[in-house]
This record gives sequence, structure tokens and C-alpha cells, in this order.
Amino acid sequence: MSAAVGPAADSEQPSLLLSSSASSATTRTPSRRPSRAAAASTMGAGSTTTEFHVPPGKKILVALPEDAARLRAKYKGAAGATTTRADRHSNGENEDGDDKDIQIEIVVHGSSEHSAHLHSARRHHEARREEFARRFGADFDEWESTQSALDEVNRQLEGLVEHEAPSALSANFDRFGYSATLKTYAVHPGRESTPGSSRASLNGSDSDSGTLRNWDDTSGGRTIRLFQRPVIKQYFHKGLLWRNSEQTEVMSFELFFELIYVGIIHYNGEHVADKTDALEIGRFIITFVMSWQVWSDVQQGISWFQADDVVQRVYILFIIACLLGFTTNMTGTFNAEYDTYTQLVGFYVAARLATALFYSVSIVLLPLIKGFMLSQVILIVIPSMIWIGSIFVDLPSRFALIAIAWLLDYSGPSVLLYLFAWTRPSEKPRSKRMAKFYDFWPAINIEHRVERTNAFVALVIGWAVVALLYQNAAFGFNAILGKAIIGLVQAFVFNWIYFEVDGENLHLHAIRRSGWSSALWSIAHLPFICAYTLSSAAMSKIVVAHDSINSDPHSLEEYYAHNSKPYVTQGVRWAYCVGLAIALLHMGLISMSHVHKVPPGMRVPKKYRMLNRGVVCVIFFCLPLAGDALDSLRLVAVTMLLMVWVLLLEIWGKSCSDQTWCGNGLKAGQCRARYEARCSKKTLEKALMQEKEDAAGDDAESGRLGDVHAEAQEKSERRRDKNGDEPEIEVLQLSRKEKTAVA
Repeated sequence: MSAAVGPAADSEQPSLLLSSSASSATTRTPSRRPSRAAAASTMGAGSTTTEFHVPPGKKILVALPEDAARLRAKYKGAAGATTTRADRHSNGENEDGDDKDIQIEIVVHGSSEHSAHLHSARRHHEARREEFARRFGADFDEWESTQSALDEVNRQLEGLVEHEAPSALSANFDRFGYSATLKTYAVHPGRESTPGSSRASLNGSDSDSGTLRNWDDTSGGRTIRLFQRPVIKQYFHKGLLWRNSEQTEVMSFELFFELIYVGIIHYNGEHVADKTDALEIGRFIITFVMSWQVWSDVQQGISWFQADDVVQRVYILFIIACLLGFTTNMTGTFNAEYDTYTQLVGFYVAARLATALFYSVSIVLLPLIKGFMLSQVILIVIPSMIWIGSIFVDLPSRFALIAIAWLLDYSGPSVLLYLFAWTRPSEKPRSKRMAKFYDFWPAINIEHRVERTNAFVALVIGWAVVALLYQNAAFGFNAILGKAIIGLVQAFVFNWIYFEVDGENLHLHAIRRSGWSSALWSIAHLPFICAYTLSSAAMSKIVVAHDSINSDPHSLEEYYAHNSKPYVTQGVRWAYCVGLAIALLHMGLISMSHVHKVPPGMRVPKKYRMLNRGVVCVIFFCLPLAGDALDSLRLVAVTMLLMVWVLLLEIWGKSCSDQTWCGNGLKAGQCRARYEARCSKKTLEKALMQEKEDAAGDDAESGRLGDVHAEAQEKSERRRDKNGDEPEIEVLQLSRKEKTAVA
């Protein structure tokens, strides 16, 4: 597990989603005097060889197969070569303090020679240990016991991976912002090599004792148990955030789980595009929010607990089955002829109560977090009862119960957030009693949550492109194809802004910034995704409409020709434009929740760029009022140009005023690359002669090369007079046509 020092100093309350919070503190890296055995058998990080000694005074160099030949050539290519003090000094090695020659043998890591030498060294050191034990008696035993205890304490201290030490947190801080409050326990301290590489095989060990791996041993494979006690991955405790230092991996069933949402988005979007009245849009929003809640429950549980067993797989499979049943009853909800609302709520409540059952089991198995888990169970059971009660209420009164249940589902975590802030250390007796009840508080892993949310957004934007597709039955280079391309550009711009404009160059991620920014980041994603899906569904109808010039419906296949209308309804226009407006607005709120890095001389501050987005959102809201004055082609062209304007202003506004738009130069207008090269005079003369031969007949080019040659000769003479030897010649700022020579 990992330890983090607690909530942000600049925030009165941490977020439930926090992996750490921003503050300033001083960290210390514990030091450890390495044992003699470790000093003799280990190597520095990044090294490709290790060494040890065997009697009598023989040095064994252990190398990877790709390095063995190079080392043998370095030591005169012979196994069993010897090196004197002078040789060791010339090779940059430390002298052993005597004049004896040391025999060197290069062996390949893991070979039989390597193993034989190790066993020989072990027998030698064991014999010396027994000799010391006989000589010093009880004093030796006491010294050895003290040394073992000291090594164990130092080993545990090294397990506390501080910020300066390489760990999974380094990438976390680079992406989401630094926090001096976060520390970790390393699960396997000292293993910093890439698993599976030859370098890892040289550095790695099977245990913390430092024993080398036996690659012929096929035992020790990973198994999946029927049931095992879950482990909390990260949690708050008395103002500290403890977390696992290992990187959270994406489970295969998470990707499988998200494939269900392709069907949810498809059927929900197709149905709302066919009938864009108030009841249908209400059905779309309600069912979309319910499916999002199920997705959030699963992602939250996976982020909180590590339980790699069969029971967890069965639980996920049950949730997927419930979500499948939920999807099959989605479009029939609120239908006058066959209302499937009862089945819809049944599958939704079954999925949520399964999560509540999982949390209830966690109360028994993990009593440290029983207070928080009990609150979670209550926040699931109460809305579920309201959802069940809404089945027995007719429309439109049913919508009131739905709104209450939805608010409890969606805002429940915020209630716990304020409860957690209230139970922080205080002098009030009631607060102290509640603090004991909520002493341990699970936290969501920031990397996992951001990664899965980004994957969901990418899935939605991908469906928006798929919704544009159609099939031609004749020559189809017309306005219909033009609208599809415009929709593609628009989806690409949204993807560009979300991932590369708002999601990059972060100084502090919203989750790590404070409680309010974390809540804003989490809440804003649902309306953003829901609105963009609604807009994309309306766009699929606008593409095949033939209300503009050069849009012949007979060029489409029968299915798409049947869906092609000579007009665009006002409901589709409102769904398309308002969906874009809400999506862009909440995407701006997500951007505002982050703290971005500010390059020097930035042309347009962030607040003005966000104001520009707000103005564009207002235009989107007003576009449907134009009615038939804007046909489908002009409507999508206007929206696309507005989105491109937002993107261009973001790119230009985030640039530096003294930055060139071409190349790497710093001066405005400097678009040519500059090169630097170092070569000897002889090599330069050869290159210049070759250039003259290639450019024969070009007097101007030959004259310029002669000037360069003369300048090089002048520099050479100056260096020769100064140093008394033949120096290297430095050639600066070669143009693209000039030769560069490699010495």
C-alpha cells in the first residue's frame, strides 16, 4: 500500500475522487548503508554489467548476451584475461590497493559458468563466516543479529518511495500536477527495470533477498481464486492519503463492459433522432443518466478495491446482463402502446442493488471502512426504493419521483463529501465521534478514473462519426457527402479540443486541485456527453436530408433514401444546435476546473478564450430561430466554422508572442532550421571538394563554398596558433544545400 499525506492545504475539503491534493512540504529520502553482500553483487541503475569476486582474487563480470562480446574485446577478447593496476587505471576502474594482478572472466548472465562461480563464492563466504563465528563466539552472533535487524529496518524504509525516487507517481505528477502530500509504499522495492527485458533479467530478483531469477523454473504462475478478501487500493486516514504505488491496469472486462454502451448510444441516439419531441428527449435524458450511473458504479468499485477472483467476474457479468436487459427496454419507455418502463427500472435497480450487496460484504470483510460503505449502501437503497415506487405512479406525476431519485443517485457522493469535510479534526465532540466512524475513507485512483472517462468520451465521439455514414446507390459526390465531411470535421475538432487543448499541458488536474474543481469535473462530463450524443443523433438525420441544392435522394441506397426528408424539422434543429451549445459549454467548464501551465508571452489568457466559447454557445442556442432560412447544408457549415474558430483561437491564444509558427526558432518569421556540426579540417575539405564536383558549372554556388572553405581554414589557423596542434573545426549555421560531415 501507499501512504500519502493528506488533503490539500489550499482546500478546505478534499474530493472523493482525489488521489492527492496540492500543497507544499519537504520530503526526505531515507538512506541505507548497503550490506557487503549487496555491494558485491548488485549494480547501479542503468548499468549493463555486474561483478563479484571468487577466490583467489578473481573478478567475474556478468554481462547480458549482447554485451559479452564487447566486454571480451575490451579485455583483449580472452576469457580468463588478467588486468594489472595500470590496466585498471586506464579502464577507469578502482584499484584494489595491492600490486597483485586480478584475473577477469566474462560470463553470460544465467549461464552454467555464472551459476558455478556463484556457488563457489557462496561456499567461500560461508566458510569465512564459520571461521569468524569460531574466532569471536557470542560477539559474532550478537553483531550478526544486529546487522540483520538493521538491514530489515532499512529495507522497510526503502519501501517508502518518496517523490524524488522513481515510481509510478512520477508519471502521475507529470500528467496531473505535483503534490508533496502523496507518498507510497513500494510493493517490490528496488525493481525499476522494465519487466520482460533482458536488463530486467539481470537486475531483477525473485524476492527482496536479492536472489537471481531461475529462468528454467516454470513454477510460481499467477492463479485466480474462487474468492479472496478485497484490498483497498487507496484511502484517506487522519488527513493522509494512502495508495498503492503500482500502476492501476485496465482490466479486460472493463473494455468488454464499455462495449455495451455502444449499443446504448446507438439505439438511444437513433430513436431520439426519429422523434424529437419533449417526451422523447425526456426519455433520452432519463435513460442515458441511468446507464451512466451504472457505469460509474462499476468504475468506482474497480478503482476502490482489488479483488482479482472469480466472484468479482461473476459480479461484473451480472451487471453486464442487467445493462443488456436495460438496453432492450430503453426505447419503449413511456410508449403509449407498450410501456417498458417497469422492465427498465427492474434491470436498473437490480444492477444498483448488486453494487449495494458488494458494499455490504465489504463492511464485514473490511471493517476499517464500514462507516463509508454503510453510507454508500444507504445512498443506493433509498433511491432504489423511489425508483420502484415510480412504477406504480402514472405520468406525468411519475416524472417527479424520477427527478428525486435521479438527484439522490447523482448528488449522493457530494453529500458524503461534505460529511467527510465536517468530520475532519475539530474540537466539537459530535465531530470527533463522527470522525471515528469515518476514520478510513476510500479514494478513487486519479489515473484510472481519468483514463476510463477519456475512453468513454472517445467512444461517444467515435459513434458521432459512425452516425454520419451512409451508402450510395449512384454517383454520390454531392451536398450529402459534403454534410458528412463537415460533420466529420466537427467531431474531429471536438476531439482535438477535449484531448489536446483542454486535456494537455496541465499544471494541476481538477481532481487534484480541490474539492469543488473535482466535483465540477465529475459532474460536467455527464451533460457534456449526453448533449453531444443528442446533437450527433440529430446530425445523422441532417446529413441525409435533401433540402439543399445538389442533394439527390435517389443517389442513396433504399434504406437511407427512405429516411431522407426534403426538410429538417424544427425539433431536429433544436436538438442539434442546443446539443452542441451544451456540450461546448460544459467542455469549457471542464477546462476551467483544471490549472493549465501558462507559457511566457501567451497571446490570449484562458479567461478570454473561455469567454469566446461562451459567445459561440449563445450563437448555437440562437441558430434554430433562423428556421428554414438556413437549409441543412448552411446550418452545419455555420456550426462547423464556429467550432473551427474556437479551435483556431485556442491554438493561437495559447502560443507565445515571440514564437515562430515554423521551425524551432524563437524569432518571429524565422522558419529555416539552423544546424550545427563539428568535424576535422581534413573531413571538411573532402566534403567541400565533393560539393564542388557536384556543383560544377554553378559559379555562384562555387564562390559561396569557397568562402566557407576560406573561413574554415582561417579558424583552423587561429586554433593551431593557439593550441599548437591540429584542432577540430566548428561549422555553424549550414544552409540546407551545404554539406555536413561526420568526423
